[in-house]
Amino acid sequence: MENGVIQAYHATQASEAYKTMPAFPRTNEVIRSVQLLNKTVITLDSSKRELTSWTYQHSSSVESTRFYLDDIIINEYAIASSAINLEIVYVLVLTNNHWIEIYPSKSLKHEPLFSLHLRCSVKVHSTPNGNFFILTNKGSIYFIKQKITGDKEITFEQTAQAQLNISCSMMLSSVLILNELECFIVFADNAQSMTIWTTEKIINTLIASQVDLNKSNDNGSVQLTPFDEVDKFCLRQDCLAAYNNGKTHLNLHNVRSYTCYEPIQLENECIQLCLNQSATYVFALAKPRILFMYRINDCKQLAKLFVYDFVSFMTADNEFLVLTLNDRRLLTLMIADPDDPTVQTRIQSLPSRTHLTMDSSDEEELGSDKEEDVDEVTKNSTNKKNVKTKAEHLVSPISLYRCVTRFNGRHSLAKMSNDYEILKKVGSAWSGNSDSIDIIQLVNDSDQEDHDDDNDVQTTDLINRVEDQQQSMEVALNDIRQKRLEYDRQQIKGVQFSNVGDGNLKVVNNSSVTSSTCILT
Repeated sequence: MENGVIQAYHATQASEAYKTMPAFPRTNEVIRSVQLLNKTVITLDSSKRELTSWTYQHSSSVESTRFYLDDIIINEYAIASSAINLEIVYVLVLTNNHWIEIYPSKSLKHEPLFSLHLRCSVKVHSTPNGNFFILTNKGSIYFIKQKITGDKEITFEQTAQAQLNISCSMMLSSVLILNELECFIVFADNAQSMTIWTTEKIINTLIASQVDLNKSNDNGSVQLTPFDEVDKFCLRQDCLAAYNNGKTHLNLHNVRSYTCYEPIQLENECIQLCLNQSATYVFALAKPRILFMYRINDCKQLAKLFVYDFVSFMTADNEFLVLTLNDRRLLTLMIADPDDPTVQTRIQSLPSRTHLTMDSSDEEELGSDKEEDVDEVTKNSTNKKNVKTKAEHLVSPISLYRCVTRFNGRHSLAKMSNDYEILKKVGSAWSGNSDSIDIIQLVNDSDQEDHDDDNDVQTTDLINRVEDQQQSMEVALNDIRQKRLEYDRQQIKGVQFSNVGDGNLKVVNNSSVTSSTCILT
């Protein structure tokens, strides 16, 4: 295959399985971006024109897809959950023509719930409460909030707008929860100041010390913690996982306590890196496509898996790891910690481990079907009672045992005892509370030398034919071995090596050794 994998299939079985096997869900192009929220995955392909929503737990399936044609592509997207039902997910899409549109994840083909047209480059962020912050390269901030109607439906509306007094054309920004408020943090282009904006006020600070916000005034400060040079990193909760291509170890930091965990030594260069949602486990994909799972507390390796195809992106929640593969599919892996007391329950709850059970009505229906089948068989037997049939039965294997004291005599099958008989004899001998056992009770050495063992067990013609075929095959193999031996002998004329064999070099020159061809000195 293109990815270097060699796969072998039984042609007949593969053809039949292919006819009945449902097609795996795929996108039209390779997936390059993935975002998880609750039980929904939103993916964007490499062309940035195919936006797809999936369900991914236990098995992946496509829920909805939206295609953008002509010159319109998706520059960025963000997802947020509903304020009423967490399983309902909304997707905010930012196109290259500066349109902002919000869709339900299960209805990407329908008209958007909210639209906003801006005439400049923007950056979008979602919040844990299901709202969106929008930052333009000119320093304008927009806040889009969910609104619950009287019919218990969700709509979106713009509720706040502000203009920052710092230059932020790079749009370096993030969302944080400070003092139980959703705060939007924007860094200035000069990397010397920042702005914290809420729907209530704007706090301008200088980057000098640790963040210490006071609700009574607009004063505050922030402290930056430097880390080593990194090429790949992932930040979840209080954990930062960082990797440098020049080194083969993975560094883990607790950004809240300013502590470092013991570095994890990788076998090869790291390709992908991610943490699960609770920052309990770190996943590293190393060359050549080997996936490692480590527990952060003790840096213990819990799993190692070879991925069958190239991975373009991977992310995780608390229960599942999702990988996007080069074959345009999603690969979902359950996170199973052997020290987790609930791991067996979670494994048994998988669809592949769940056994289908029949209710009482199904059992009654099945019982009536069996009775009808028995009646039908009885009728057919009555109609064919005068038809003579000849059935050939094979001898079933039986376990036979025998206790003997001499091994040079013949022991016919007629003198052998089955497992029940020998067990009965041994039990009787041991039940007598004596220190020694009379072996004579178990031994029968009265074989006759002229006894015919071949008549002890009757074999069918089918077994005889199989034995004849095996004997014929053995004779043919012996002929082949003899011809091969003669050929090897003919390879060497006049000189014999003591270690000649199939594993040694063959003589190319077959000339005989004579006084004219060989001179001995």
